[in-house]
Amino acid sequence: MKIRFVVCLDDLSEQEENQITQFFQSDKTVGFWHWFVGVWFLSDPTGKWNAVKLRDALQGLIPNRNMMIVQFSGSQTWAGFGSKEMFDWMHQSWDRD
Repeated sequence: MKIRFVVCLDDLSEQEENQITQFFQSDKTVGFWHWFVGVWFLSDPTGKWNAVKLRDALQGLIPNRNMMIVQFSGSQTWAGFGSKEMFDWMHQSWDRD
């Protein structure tokens, strides 16, 4: 079953933000959406991750940073406003089971 996450980190430098994005890019089992500072939406079709594992992995990268990770399963409703390109991944990956 696909698991979805919203990952939020507070007060990141540009370097730290890039480090987290590279971490998600290097894990070929997840897809992610990252258009807002400090926020990533993840889609994990393998069930490899859970909120605690993600928190621990991110704490290893960026220690002592305030963060919140919310885990979802099943369908989720969302709405947004922005360019079509901004939401392509949401339609193609987040919405699919």
